[in-house]
Amino acid sequence: MKDIAGTVSTDVEALKRGAIYVDDSGNPGADSGSAFLPASRKSWTAVIVPSVIAADVDTAMRLFLGGVRKEYGAHELHLTDVWSGKGAWKGVKPPERAEVFGIMASMMEAWSLPVIQQTISEDTLNDHPDFRRSLEGVRQNDWRLDSIEQFGFLSLCSAVSRHVLEMKVRGPAE
Repeated sequence: MKDIAGTVSTDVEALKRGAIYVDDSGNPGADSGSAFLPASRKSWTAVIVPSVIAADVDTAMRLFLGGVRKEYGAHELHLTDVWSGKGAWKGVKPPERAEVFGIMASMMEAWSLPVIQQTISEDTLNDHPDFRRSLEGVRQNDWRLDSIEQFGFLSLCSAVSRHVLEMKVRGPAE
């Protein structure tokens, strides 16, 4: 699996405890062409890998990423590039790229991996003007709470924390 720096995870002891993989998937400033995706949006996605299946998921991802590397020459798996046919995926036909999505979806489904997604935009905060005003200029240590990117990431961390605590309550099989 790729960690946040894009390197393959090799910490076996850490995998025994499970893992949480986070990636930013927003495109701030990019016009999507949709009224429902404002250019100010910032999105974050987290996948939680429970400890009871972490070693199996790691093995499967190593095999999958090894196959992707061998077949397509892609050293990292950025699904935006797969979707749009950019980088190593340029020239790969859409049905073949869709297969990569299918494989990832199958793995996520097979292990019932929790996926948490958070998107924040100027519109999100504008919908709650009193709350937005309460964040203006507020800093918590190094965090600027009036920053769309930082507030979105902290919101994701909060959601992930709640989910992990719920999993812990349900028991060790989670």
